[in-house]
Amino acid sequence: MVDLLKILSWIYFSSFGIGLLSVFLARWRIPILLKYGKTLVDQKHQNDGMFDILLHLTVPKEWFRHFYILSSCLSIINLWSSMNLVSLLVAFHSFRRVYETHYVNRFGKRSRMHISHYLVGLWFYTSLNVAVAISSTSHQTHSIGSRLFLIALFSLASFDQYKNHLHLSHLVKYTLPQYGLFQVVTSAHYFDEVLIYLSLASYTGTAEMYCCFAWVLGNLSISAIETREWYAKKFPSKTPPYAILPYLL
Repeated sequence: MVDLLKILSWIYFSSFGIGLLSVFLARWRIPILLKYGKTLVDQKHQNDGMFDILLHLTVPKEWFRHFYILSSCLSIINLWSSMNLVSLLVAFHSFRRVYETHYVNRFGKRSRMHISHYLVGLWFYTSLNVAVAISSTSHQTHSIGSRLFLIALFSLASFDQYKNHLHLSHLVKYTLPQYGLFQVVTSAHYFDEVLIYLSLASYTGTAEMYCCFAWVLGNLSISAIETREWYAKKFPSKTPPYAILPYLL
């Protein structure tokens, strides 16, 4: 039994390492795998064979909803098995995103994402809830002040992300957002996501949740860079100087 747990643990951590390595390699060698929505619209499909077909195998971007529906269902299981603050926070985040992807976010008919992006999303939100389940058995050593600060960080980042998603939904499609932190970074909503996972990882202190944070930071940084490059071509004189992390990246 102990050996099985070690094997499962190794698979869990390895999946994040392989995932992050794949993202950076894709950015370098096959960038189309990382594009979705507006950054994918202008890509040409030459249909030169099976590899090209697989390279351009996409699904509707609105399938993002499936990530949060899955996470919400798994969150309910976590809440049922062990009611704790982290389970509640992840459940809140998941249900909020279900609401937003149905009633706030606007997905164009031409907005697509690569099938690999979709499958990776399902993997990540499953892994996230596994991390939540594991964190329920960990011992918290933070002071009350630290916990309150991290809860406040999670709450403020969640609220700001909601406001940013509202702003994006009200824009004319593919125009430059200029609300709040969008004046500094092109993907302010991604910055909020990074803060959300930083607060969760810091609160639990578990290696599993820090893996989730590392994935969010690495994956969204690449996506944010892609987004900034797209905006820089469309709005060269107005694009903010940073992609995701104010005054850093």
